[in-house]
Amino acid sequence: LDLTFTASQVGFGETKEVELKPGGAEIDVTDANKEEYVELMAKWKLSDGVAEQTKAFTAGFAEIIPIQDLRVFDERELELLLVGLSHLDVDEWEKFTIYRTYNSRSKQIVWFWEAVRDFDEEKRARLLQFVTGTCRLP
Repeated sequence: LDLTFTASQVGFGETKEVELKPGGAEIDVTDANKEEYVELMAKWKLSDGVAEQTKAFTAGFAEIIPIQDLRVFDERELELLLVGLSHLDVDEWEKFTIYRTYNSRSKQIVWFWEAVRDFDEEKRARLLQFVTGTCRLP
């Protein structure tokens, strides 16, 4: 695979190699260890490799809103607070919905969209968040 247990880190115009585990520069990635490599690379890219930026973001964010005040919210409520409510176009939402078992003319689906149209923006956003994981239309 021509890879070793290292990652490239770019900062201030310089690229440096970071070992994903001790001696990683000397360990080739093979079929036998590729799963470990992927796990270590994912951990580095999502956590270790951005730790400094995450720390700076968290410190800056905490200057505006104390972190302990956010602990009462789950991730969905926090997203709604940070992103806010946007106008959800129910016609667009309905148009791009994919149905399984039912179709857009099924009476249950017609009733569903009638109910959604009767919801206020907050209820629509909460429903969308429940079914998609985000309060914005995909």
